Amino acid sequence: KFVLKQHIKNRKSVPCLLFEDFNTTGIRGDWREDDPVLKNGGRNDYNIFFYFLGNPVEKGDGAGGGVGVGRLTFAFSSLINTFFTFSSREDNSKFFKGMTALGKSKKNPSYDQFARYGVEAEADDGSEITYPITSDKELKEVHKKFKLKRGFDELGSSMIIPFPVPALTRDNLIMNSIERYRYAFLQGKVNSMQVL
Repeated sequence: KFVLKQHIKNRKSVPCLLFEDFNTTGIRGDWREDDPVLKNGGRNDYNIFFYFLGNPVEKGDGAGGGVGVGRLTFAFSSLINTFFTFSSREDNSKFFKGMTALGKSKKNPSYDQFARYGVEAEADDGSEITYPITSDKELKEVHKKFKLKRGFDELGSSMIIPFPVPALTRDNLIMNSIERYRYAFLQGKVNSMQVL
């Protein structure tokens, strides 16, 4: 809160770190179904990504992720424990949604540990829920303002991390990539421009 207030007070731009994948499926699922399993029996990856810690549904062989560590990594890479997601999906739909990891409440441990940003709505049971932003006009503005590298209609997801922790500088990430993947670079298995 302090970091954000200081930037707003001084009217500085907000530094952001982008993680983008290209030509993937985007985050699948239905935000209107408040369940990790879709009515057709498939996995609701949207619901799992934004609402679960752990994997409530078997992913099957060859599917990565599943316990919520990636989501926490994005949140904890920010000085304000926040990240935003812009996802273009294989069904041609797109969405933008944000999250903040608040941690467990000491006074009331049953409180949700995450705040979610989007469009406030009412769920079937009368409780409040946050749907993602899906308006083309707003999504185009988000895409432009955050200077996303993926084309607006290009499949995949972009994770936008405001106020990245100081260790996550461009130079540090490049050096870390070289240290970890030098053999793959030398063998031509990874394009260095993908890392940059």
